[in-house]
Amino acid sequence: MSTDPKSHRSPVRVGDAEFEAASKTAKKFINFHRHPIRALGAMREVPNLKRFMRSLPEVVISRSEINLALEQHFQRSQLCQAVLFVGATHNEYITGQSRHALRTNLNRASESGITCAPVLIEVEKLEIAWALAGALRRFSIKPEDLFARRDDGWIAAHSREGAPIATALTSHSGAWGLLNLLVARSDHRDSSHARWAIHAAAVAQLRSKGVRYMFVEGKSPLVIDPGLQHFQRLNGYQVINVRLVPERRRGKR
Repeated sequence: MSTDPKSHRSPVRVGDAEFEAASKTAKKFINFHRHPIRALGAMREVPNLKRFMRSLPEVVISRSEINLALEQHFQRSQLCQAVLFVGATHNEYITGQSRHALRTNLNRASESGITCAPVLIEVEKLEIAWALAGALRRFSIKPEDLFARRDDGWIAAHSREGAPIATALTSHSGAWGLLNLLVARSDHRDSSHARWAIHAAAVAQLRSKGVRYMFVEGKSPLVIDPGLQHFQRLNGYQVINVRLVPERRRGKR
């Protein structure tokens, strides 16, 4: 079994030209009910979308290697996945010309006095969940929904004054990690900086647990909104296909 998404196929990054073309086509189909004429017109582009999907690196994962959260995520995903190679160290993760914007935004977050730390005490988790209730509501999430998986790792970002601005929830299994949630208040002056800081903190938390690759819960990167695609591009996400296999096929490609 291959557990390295860096296969013989060339990596495709979120935001690359071929990704943008595939995203444009995929979104036409996703929005079929709102724009049926556009969706019908996109039928001519289906072969290009299929070629794009076939061109992506593929990772084969045995169900025996992953926890329920990861398995359910992969089973729900009908299109390609965004994956982040977390690097062996923080410096490795932020190094390179393509990570210039990442370094800039992390520096701004630090200058703003934003701090991120794991949340281990249940009462503190409750306080953060309710403090971010308004932000969660924008995504049809209730504060109590954050407690559905008891094994999730929590991280919170606080302002210089100590106010909670953002939270992130992660889970992991071996080399595989999952960013289950990242949400920030929209009414705080430092909310944008907090998103960058807490994302980096989530990466660091998973790295410390032996994770090499971090996936993102939710829709395929092809169909998420442009703002999230931009965020993923600047953070260095790549696009791959994931194929789950039963335990009996472990070791086979």
